[in-house]
Amino acid sequence: MKKPASLWILCLLSLTLVTAETARAQGGGLGGLYNGAQRALQNGDYAKAIGAFQNYLDAAKDSKDPAVLNTLDAVYYGLGSAFFNNKQYTEAADKLTELLKRFPNSRLVPEVQFFLAQALFFKGDHAKAQEGFKLAEKTPRFREDSLLFQAEALRKAGKASEAA
Repeated sequence: MKKPASLWILCLLSLTLVTAETARAQGGGLGGLYNGAQRALQNGDYAKAIGAFQNYLDAAKDSKDPAVLNTLDAVYYGLGSAFFNNKQYTEAADKLTELLKRFPNSRLVPEVQFFLAQALFFKGDHAKAQEGFKLAEKTPRFREDSLLFQAEALRKAGKASEAA
């Protein structure tokens, strides 16, 4: 099954636009780390992006600054994206799951649900992926792809008759 990379890239670009202002507000330190991580991600240097996003999380772990705290969901999302695009689906699923647990009210939840289901699908956990795609199907922009992935997950799990 072909991966809908265009959706992933589109969401990453919109994430960059939404969080760039927050990163600038943080000044050179953390803002510089965030911007460097985003640049690496957009340039396809996923290993560098993974390191930069992890460095950001390490540097921000004790921060009480609202600008930093308001960016953490985007950092987890970027880290999950870098892992996903580096074909490290287990790590991507772990970070996206952590994002959902830590930030259940994030504006990124619909995207995260869809991309978490994709990560689970590509790592071979088709039962959990199918459950995730059922959640993502509720978001109109992910409905069609979610239904296709659900059917494919059922087929791969040997339950093709349920996909009809």
